[in-house]
Amino acid sequence: MNCRISPRLVLLPPLALLLPLFLAACGGGKGSGAAATAVAPSITAQPADQVVVVGQPATFTVTAAGTAPLMFQWQKGGAPIAGATASSYTTPATAQTDDGSTFLVVVSNAVGSLSSSSAKLQVASGTTMPRGTDVTTYKNDLSRSGQNLSESALTLTNVASSTFGLLRTLPVDGRVDAQPLYLSQLSVGGGSFNTVFVATEHDSVYAFDSDSGAVLWHVSLLGTGETTSDARGCNQVVPEIGVTSTPVIDRTAGAHGTLYVVAMSIDAQSNYHQRLHALDITTGAELLNGPVDISAAFPAGSTATSSFDPRAYEERAALLLSNGTIYTSWTSHCDHTPYGGWIIAYAQSTLARSAVLNVAPTVPADLQFGWRAAARRRTRAEIFICSRRTALSKRRWTPMVFPAARISATPSSRFRVPAPGSRCWTTSPCSMK
Repeated sequence: MNCRISPRLVLLPPLALLLPLFLAACGGGKGSGAAATAVAPSITAQPADQVVVVGQPATFTVTAAGTAPLMFQWQKGGAPIAGATASSYTTPATAQTDDGSTFLVVVSNAVGSLSSSSAKLQVASGTTMPRGTDVTTYKNDLSRSGQNLSESALTLTNVASSTFGLLRTLPVDGRVDAQPLYLSQLSVGGGSFNTVFVATEHDSVYAFDSDSGAVLWHVSLLGTGETTSDARGCNQVVPEIGVTSTPVIDRTAGAHGTLYVVAMSIDAQSNYHQRLHALDITTGAELLNGPVDISAAFPAGSTATSSFDPRAYEERAALLLSNGTIYTSWTSHCDHTPYGGWIIAYAQSTLARSAVLNVAPTVPADLQFGWRAAARRRTRAEIFICSRRTALSKRRWTPMVFPAARISATPSSRFRVPAPGSRCWTTSPCSMK
């Protein structure tokens, strides 16, 4: 979803109010020493309701206008809060007993005083239900079946419009093209939460408590001075490119579990970057000395070499985690050259690059290779991926199966483009999901 911040509208006083001030400045009125008329306080932005996790503070803010100095006094449940005399107030670490509390502020000056509307505090305590089924990868499993074979609560009877549907809308900072992931009963900050992970095209990752909507953590994947990528002249992912592919989670990796995600960005020198991040699932902190820049080279003939250009490719297919290896797969932007599709693999435990395959390092100008569907594991030794291997005048999508052992970082194991009918091509339809 897109979130836009509208510029604040500044209202200027009408001419009738400005005229006396002008006359006084020019020696008019009752003399040059006459004071301007004081203005009573007014509230231009009311305090908003807040949702926090138990143990975290909450911050309430008011915006007011009027003749200075303005004075503020925050109240909780109608009683003044000692020392809470600024335009914003941050509570101490919240307890479950704070749930449902109301806060308002009285704004005053020499002319008068005004009370704000009340804002409600909701304190989420986490969940105590038995642990449910995690969704840690695109479409639930490595075969991308979309099945939840452990489902025990939903039936044809209780999945009805009156009891099943939208629970809430979660605000984020950009478009969401990656599938959200889910962990049941995740321990965060002393609580236990059913957690939804959302990655955006604005290069952000969020962890939400799915039962309350509270933000457990939020991190930006942009480096210092960086922005998200432009659309690269392609209308498929607009207006910016950040995180497009679905991340993958390993709940057993690291001290608390790890989320792996690829993000695209541009630095202050206009250099494009594609980076693989490993994030702690309880805090969003970077792990394994990450992130690492995606880079690769591959033989393109007896002496030539094809190099991965981070500005020319996009990671659209979901990340695949299999047998300790993270597989990233890369397609061109629209039908822009270069067309050669890449598969670049990394060791899950170190983020070290472990394998490279450029499907068409010497592809002709009228032939395109690219990945659109999620890579999936067909067997422990094979990887299935959807490729567009077509002359631009006759486009078609064809599934391809690669022996995982042949995707290698060494030139001696170079794997050439398989011809139709070989063991690396299948005849089943290519699902464009």
